[in-house]
Amino acid sequence: MKKPCLVVFAICLFLFASKAWSAPVCVVSGESASDIERYATNELMSYLPRLTRQGVSDGVEDGTVLLVGTRTSNPELGRFRPALPETLATQEILVRSGSIDGKHAVAVTGGSPAAVLWAAYALLEKLGVVFEYSGEIVPPRQTSLDLKGIEIRESPSIPERGIRLHLNFPMDQSSYSLPEFLAWVDRIARMKMNYLELHFYSAQPWLFCQFLSVKTQSSTFFVGSSKVGGKYELPSDMIGRKFIRNKEVYFPPELEGMSPGEELYLKAEARIRAVIDHAHARGIKVALSFEPLAPPSDFISHLEEWDKEYGGHDQIMHELTVARLNACMDAYPNADEFQLISVEGSDDFPPGTNLKAELKSLCDKYKIPFDLNDERQFSGTREAGVNLVPYNTPSIAENLDKGLMHPVVSTLRFADFALNVLSDPRVADRMKRENRHDGVSIYLPNASAVKLCLPALRVMLPPQMRFQMMVDYGARETSDQMASWDALHGANLQLGVISWLEFDGSMFLPQAWPRSVFDCVRNASGLPLTTLVCNSWRVSGLEADSATLANAPWTPDEDYDTFMRRYFSRVFGPTNAGQARNAYDALEQATLYCRAHLFNVGFCWEGRYRWDFKYPQNDVAAAEKLFTQAHDGFNTLARQTIEGRPRQRAEMLANRCSCALLHLEVMTELAKADAAPTDGAGQFAKAPEHAAKAAELAREYMQTYSKFVLDRSDEGMLVNYYFSVIRTAAETVAAVHRKAMITNSNP
Repeated sequence: MKKPCLVVFAICLFLFASKAWSAPVCVVSGESASDIERYATNELMSYLPRLTRQGVSDGVEDGTVLLVGTRTSNPELGRFRPALPETLATQEILVRSGSIDGKHAVAVTGGSPAAVLWAAYALLEKLGVVFEYSGEIVPPRQTSLDLKGIEIRESPSIPERGIRLHLNFPMDQSSYSLPEFLAWVDRIARMKMNYLELHFYSAQPWLFCQFLSVKTQSSTFFVGSSKVGGKYELPSDMIGRKFIRNKEVYFPPELEGMSPGEELYLKAEARIRAVIDHAHARGIKVALSFEPLAPPSDFISHLEEWDKEYGGHDQIMHELTVARLNACMDAYPNADEFQLISVEGSDDFPPGTNLKAELKSLCDKYKIPFDLNDERQFSGTREAGVNLVPYNTPSIAENLDKGLMHPVVSTLRFADFALNVLSDPRVADRMKRENRHDGVSIYLPNASAVKLCLPALRVMLPPQMRFQMMVDYGARETSDQMASWDALHGANLQLGVISWLEFDGSMFLPQAWPRSVFDCVRNASGLPLTTLVCNSWRVSGLEADSATLANAPWTPDEDYDTFMRRYFSRVFGPTNAGQARNAYDALEQATLYCRAHLFNVGFCWEGRYRWDFKYPQNDVAAAEKLFTQAHDGFNTLARQTIEGRPRQRAEMLANRCSCALLHLEVMTELAKADAAPTDGAGQFAKAPEHAAKAAELAREYMQTYSKFVLDRSDEGMLVNYYFSVIRTAAETVAAVHRKAMITNSNP
């Protein structure tokens, strides 16, 4: 008789436990919830069933109630106990365990609809989800969730945090299908980023414009493709070809087959408008930028003619910029902000300009505190101690050797030009009428020149001006400069800093900048910083950098060691956090070394620095040693890490370090081929050997990289490497063979 009783008892216990386990989590938003708040509710409804076997409902039932919204949109929050604050700051989030009418509840709230969405993501992160640049890590499903004792109340130290996309390379989002682009926007929203800046180069079809009778017609999606007929036609025997989804030409998938012209511009603009709308639905502000003094080639061919008609270069560039800016507002009526940015190095004024006369004119106009008789303040040369040309052309570097007058005056002159355009009634009145924002940006990668410019720019820029600065090629040097910007302390400006998740001059190498990005966030203290964005092209491999950009502003009192230990513990597990830190530290050291000593050795347009800039072999050897250390660190991490995305991450980064070693050898062999003697058949025979070796190593790079093609960015990397390096190596082989034949035929 005892045995049946035990069975009945076990069944009852099972049913009781099942009932307890099945008590649902109820996600409740208010009837007046905004679209973003409803999206927050939907995100919770989507993720929670992946975390627990409990039921999840959107109505009030037995179980824990998640009250989602602001106090305005969800009045039920007013009955939550312990009582919630009457008001929260606009970007403040609050996730709190408590009760409502005696029933266990969790408040998921914030000071705005966007903050409510971030609060929802903060709760999911508390439950173990890791939102990443390339995807997400979801922990194993549990029987039930522990929703008691939660108290998260945070505000970011930087109001606008996000990504700046240069839409011009095969590995960036301009090559994505539209659904892929929108999915990436979703991912940065889940990381609580809220600012997206899209930079339009004149050679790409993002901005259709007509000036007088001339229309923009000539365009290509990817810089560098002009070297191969304006498009990347994919050969069937290309290594990794099976991973690339295009049929014949590497192009945004929906637009493949279209020819340059007005229709392509309009289709491309429609894609970007869809991205902007999607970003808004995720609480993300969108800014657009372009270089007014680097107009499209269709216009450049007419500038000499127009100069005469409009009375000079400055006048025609003003008129042309007004037209382009209005065309940009026409094409993108949903964009929030428009930035005018100087060309790289701010080297954009007419040849023959009298620098001293220009500076005096600017000082008189704005009362700039320069002592015009003190030429010593403009003394300066290229960055000392490293093999780095601060700008991308030898002529600018040569001018810089003569002092800082050239970049300083050029920068101030551009600021004056941009302010004149933005104050033109044809622009200013429309901006005000349509509630748009404008801004001025400078691209001046030289610390000494930047420091000289800042006191003048503070005087020149009107109060509350949105002003962005890109001051170097990498996050380390950017963060180091920020600490010395005393001239901006207390300035009545909305300052934006453009940093880097990766440097395009090292694109064919893996990179890590987490400590550098972290210091950018911390060095913002004391500055009137409104915006911090980082340049980015790729996606996979940048998870640690992007996580630092997204999360460090929310933990302003946390030191780097604590921050990274917590991050790596969440991704790779607590026992592997130390090894992950070692591997990433090694990769960051390799990244910084290559930026300083092998500048542009992995430039994603052409693979190497082409202006007779030679890389010392001892610097190449030192970089190889650092990448080997990083490779070994990630290999060890992969062996220690459980299966899934974290292990794949470690394996992929070890793979990319192997690619870096191959690429450095490719560059070494190409340099040897270039430097081989051209006199004497016996001596010259070495050149073809070096060129052939470079081609062989480049193919091995492609084969190695192809083992991890994780997203569209990786497809673009294969395409870029093929056309920039494989073909370069093949052309070098052919060229040296031709020279050898000439040498042998003319002894």
